[in-house]
Amino acid sequence: MENNLYTWASLALAPVTGIVTWMVSRQKRQNETLRDDAATHESLLATISTLAEENQKLHNQIIKLLEANTELQKRINQMEIQLKKNIVRNEQL
Repeated sequence: MENNLYTWASLALAPVTGIVTWMVSRQKRQNETLRDDAATHESLLATISTLAEENQKLHNQIIKLLEANTELQKRINQMEIQLKKNIVRNEQL
C-alpha cells in the first residue's frame, strides 16, 4: 500500500512541478526581454543624443558657410561694379 501511495503521489507531483518550472522559465524570459529592451532603449537614447550633437555641429558649420558665401557674393558684386567703372574710364580715354 505504501508503494502504491508513493506512486500516486509521484504521478500527481510531476505535472505540478512541470507547471511550476514552466511558470518560472516564462517569468525569467519576460525579465530578460525587459532587461534587453531597457538596454536597447538606453543605447538608442545615447545614439539619438550623439546624432543631435553632430547635427548641431553641422548646422553651425552650415551657418558659417552661408555667412562666408554671403560675404563673398558682396565682394564679387563690388568687384563687378569696380570693373564696370574701370571699363567706362578706359573707354573715355
